[in-house]
Order: sequence, then C-alpha cells, then structure tokens
Amino acid sequence: MHIVIIGSGIAGVSFAEKCRALSVDTHHPCAITRITLVTYEHDGYYSRPLLSRGFTKNDIENSIILKNFDKIRENGINVISGAEVTAIDRQAKTLMLNSVSQEKSLAYDKLILAQGSAAFIPPPFQAFKDLFFCLNSLVDLKAIRAFRQQLLNQNRKPQWAIIGGGLNWLRGCLRSCCCWRQSDGVSRHGSFNGASIGE
Repeated sequence: MHIVIIGSGIAGVSFAEKCRALSVDTHHPCAITRITLVTYEHDGYYSRPLLSRGFTKNDIENSIILKNFDKIRENGINVISGAEVTAIDRQAKTLMLNSVSQEKSLAYDKLILAQGSAAFIPPPFQAFKDLFFCLNSLVDLKAIRAFRQQLLNQNRKPQWAIIGGGLNWLRGCLRSCCCWRQSDGVSRHGSFNGASIGE
C-alpha cells in the first residue's frame, strides 16, 4: 500500500510518523506501507505559531524548523519537497506534480489532504496582491524579512499596516496581510469589517 500525504504541517507530518510507527505491527492496516509526503516547502517541518517571532533574531528561519526533511526521511518516509500538486485523478489514483519545472505523475492507494490553512485576503485587496505580503508560511516570512532588510540597507525605517488578528499578530508580529506605502508616495487605504486601514 502506498499512502501519499499532501502537506508538511503538523497534520501531515504527525500522520506520516504515526502511520510509520504503526507499520511495524504486521497485523495493522498500515503495515508494510510506503509513505510519501508531498510539500511545497523546502526547509523542513516547522511550527507556524513560531512565525510570530519572525523579527526577534537574525537566524529565526533556522530556529523555528523542528525537523528538516532529511530527518523525516530517516524514519522511512519519502519526502518530495518543493513540489506543487497540479491535479488529482481520483479514478486513476494519481497526482500530477510540478517539481523544479518538471511535471510528473505519482500513483497512490490512499491520499491524505493536509495542506493546512491559507491567509484570507479580503476581496477588495485581491486585485492588489503584488502590493502586500501574507504571513502564513516560512516562505512568506523569508520574503518579508528580505523586503525589510532592503529598506534597512537604504537607511529607511519600515512602516507596516497589519490586517488580521490571528495568533501571530496577537503575539506582536505580522499575521495575515501587510501593506506598505509605495515609493511613489501613494498611500493605500481600505476597510474590512468596518475597520479602516492605511499607511
């Protein structure tokens, strides 16, 4: 039996590890199982709540990773990282993966969807995605930190507008969406649930 799990968050990794642990019991349904974890991430399994500490120290990207993918592989779990699932054929029981600009097929017997959450972008802001960041993954955090560093390198102090009141925001960092004033000096404004936002 081949179990494929899409997602490398707490649900996907915990399921894979538990299934692998149960597979040592030859009477259990998960016995003698191939387990493959498919993820868009590159760095490893990390704690999303720790994204709230995104600006507390310089190497935060490394310290929030709980297990790198090589450590998960050592447990007998195949990890396909940096891959995006582009299609699921339920009848043929196959996935189409886009990995490093190559598309390939992956067969499965059981499929587990564990992609986790996505940042909600209010409809008025959908058309302006290139003007703000979301903070919902380590990839997002790295992009925000790189943008911030560019400003600091120019002796400019970043000014952030924060939309959202999730766990990361409440812990004092960015959560859902961050908008900023463009270099042309134009302020972006909007409202969501009656609360005004701007820069």
